[in-house]
Amino acid sequence: MTRSANQGSHKRLRRGLLALMAVGVAGLAGLYLLGRQEAPADESEAAAPAPAPGSADAASEAAQRAENVIASSDAFDFTQSLEGQPVFSVHGDRFRSTRDGRVELEGVRFQIYRGATSYAVASDTAAYDSNSQEAVLKGNVKLSGGELAIDSGELQLSRGGKFLTAQGPIAMRHGKYWQGEASALEFDVALDLMTLRGPVVMAGELPGAEPMSVKAGKMVLDRSGRVLRARGEVQASRGASHFEADEAELFLAEDGETPAVLILDGSLTGTYVATETSAADAADTAGTSERVDFRGAKLTMQFGAAGVNEPREMSLEGRGKILALVESVDGEIIHGLASRALWLKFEGGRPQSAQSTEPVYFAEYHRGVDEALRSGRADRADAEFGPSGGIARVVLIGGVTLTDPRFRGWGEQALFDLAGERSELLGEPARTESTGGDLAAPHIVYTRKTGILTADRGVRGVLKRGSGSAVAGVGFRGDQPVEFQADEAIFTDAPRGFYLKGKVRAWQGKSLLLANQLHGEETEERLSAAGSVRTLVDLQKQAPATSGTSAAASAGDAATMTEVIADLLTYRKSEATVTYSGGVRLSQGTRTLTCDELVATLDDAQQMKSMVGTGKVALRDTATSRSIQAATATYDVRAESIELLGSPVTIKDESGASLAGKRAIYDLKSGSARLVGAAP
Repeated sequence: MTRSANQGSHKRLRRGLLALMAVGVAGLAGLYLLGRQEAPADESEAAAPAPAPGSADAASEAAQRAENVIASSDAFDFTQSLEGQPVFSVHGDRFRSTRDGRVELEGVRFQIYRGATSYAVASDTAAYDSNSQEAVLKGNVKLSGGELAIDSGELQLSRGGKFLTAQGPIAMRHGKYWQGEASALEFDVALDLMTLRGPVVMAGELPGAEPMSVKAGKMVLDRSGRVLRARGEVQASRGASHFEADEAELFLAEDGETPAVLILDGSLTGTYVATETSAADAADTAGTSERVDFRGAKLTMQFGAAGVNEPREMSLEGRGKILALVESVDGEIIHGLASRALWLKFEGGRPQSAQSTEPVYFAEYHRGVDEALRSGRADRADAEFGPSGGIARVVLIGGVTLTDPRFRGWGEQALFDLAGERSELLGEPARTESTGGDLAAPHIVYTRKTGILTADRGVRGVLKRGSGSAVAGVGFRGDQPVEFQADEAIFTDAPRGFYLKGKVRAWQGKSLLLANQLHGEETEERLSAAGSVRTLVDLQKQAPATSGTSAAASAGDAATMTEVIADLLTYRKSEATVTYSGGVRLSQGTRTLTCDELVATLDDAQQMKSMVGTGKVALRDTATSRSIQAATATYDVRAESIELLGSPVTIKDESGASLAGKRAIYDLKSGSARLVGAAP
């Protein structure tokens, strides 16, 4: 019913305007005919203006004008009726007709009646030329009726009243809510097509909606198609939101008032501000989280159904080297998405989501600073806007590359929780690289607020120079990378360090460290390990390691290495010690030393120079079937000897014979043991 009624209204308006032009011409022509038939012969002379006293030229001109006038009157009223109903009426305060086919009126008023609607035209003067069949109305020209009203300084009717031209300044109204201004107007009545030339402004404020306006150098209003087309430095605004482009098209809904689709094309820039934020607020804050900026080559915004004045969807396209760009401003921080095409969805006047199925770029940066705080690239992206209207969450999918001050990353999917300052990277595996080390894991998370980087679900990585120095005291070189594996890895910014959990394996060349947990602090250069701790170190050949040697190769050389097993391990560079505690077992070839605690002393290069074992010390050599029990054992790494002390020190051989004394010296090179001092 609404569509039919609106269509009927448009048809009636078109017919009325057409009739208005035709009747206006007919009315003026009727004046001409009436003047010829009814005016007295000498009336033209009486109506001729008096020449100025003493002016021969004026007198001559007046005489010529009087000669040309064939009819005149001080007032004229004419009404045409059909079946007793008025069709149109014409009034002129003064008229005259001339021999050259012109009818001139002053104080002109036309009234055209079409059903319940009437159309009116008024002007100071009007002239009709029967030769060209054109009429010209001048001075305070006003045309009104139905959905249309036009005010101008001059109005020209041609083509039998089917074409109207107005000269500015021009003011017009279309429907209940739309008003406009222009310098010139052309109206093809038959096509119901109106062209306005600039500068042109069309503005409207629908009930419950923010004011809208379109400014341009030229506009074409296709009233039958309910579309407004604009060209030349187009500016479109809605409340505090504004857009600039080379061209624009605004399609109206069936009610002829509500915007249905807005299309902007060419050199597009703009800002969208959520409904509740006023223009004054936006200007005062220079952009808040309510504000979203756009750049691109083409924008298409779809509004809701007729009567719904809020945007529903928006597509933003790039062209050539110009990418579509969406940026949300949150204080001093800007979040942006760029791609060849972006799609946004709105709800309640606020953007809810954005999507791109094209290669897409994400960036976060400070206002006024070109270098991004963090950025990413992917094959496609999904983004969500928060309650305040800014981009709150971004998901990058496919071929992801990330850049962050803390690291660079690669994966198949990345998630950014911008409010929580949390980045999540997934892949098979996802990878990160930083100055402190490299990581590879299916799942990597970095939280900027806490400065914590977490990797889980099976991690492999490299501790580079700096991070590796935390494990230097257990047979590793601090200036060389250390590779590792673990179920989970945690890296912290303050204090800078790492925490490895679950089946931890770290290696450097032939040196190996195994544990359930491994914690390193880079600043303090401290290390602690717990749970089935095992270290494998070549004490006799602690030299620069070859990075990349596998853990399997290290384990294969274990027969020539020194292995220490314990419950706990602690390394402190400041104290130059490594402490093993809890069921300590040191193995080297066929020899095994067990004790409750083993403390290794380090040299300036953080290499073990000696070890002291205490608590239930026992040294066994399977090659000689000899065992020694003592209270303490001191292993001199460089001398390759072990000194055992106790009360007493007891040496037993395979035959069961035993010797006791206060001190025993065990030579690792020869495997011989000698007892010094008698037992107490």
